[in-house]
Amino acid sequence: PPVPEPPPAAYEPLLIRLGEVLGALAFLKDLCREPGDGTPAPGEAWRQRMRDLIDAEAVAAGQKERFAGAFNRGYSGYATTYRTCTPAGRAAIEGLLRDGARLSRELSDRYGL
Repeated sequence: PPVPEPPPAAYEPLLIRLGEVLGALAFLKDLCREPGDGTPAPGEAWRQRMRDLIDAEAVAAGQKERFAGAFNRGYSGYATTYRTCTPAGRAAIEGLLRDGARLSRELSDRYGL
C-alpha cells in the first residue's frame, strides 16, 4: 500500500500563497517585458524559483501537486485578465513583489526557511 502523506507543515499555507505569487509574476513579467530587448523571458526566473521551492519543500506527491497547483492558479488568474501590459498590470507586479517579499520574510522569521 502507498505510504500515507505526512500532515502539512504549519507554514504550508504561506508556501501555497507564495506559489500563487510566483505564478502570477511569471505571467506578468513576461507580458510586461520590453519587446525585442534580447533577454530571456523574465518569467523563467520565477518558474525556476517555484521549481526550487518544490524541490526543497515538497516531499510527498500531494504536496508537489498543491504547490504546482498554486503556481498554476496564480499564472492562469492573471492570464485570464490581462492580454496586454497595462498600468494596472505593472501595479500588480509591484504589489506581488511586495507580497512575495513579505511572505519570504515571514517564512524566514517564523520558521527559519
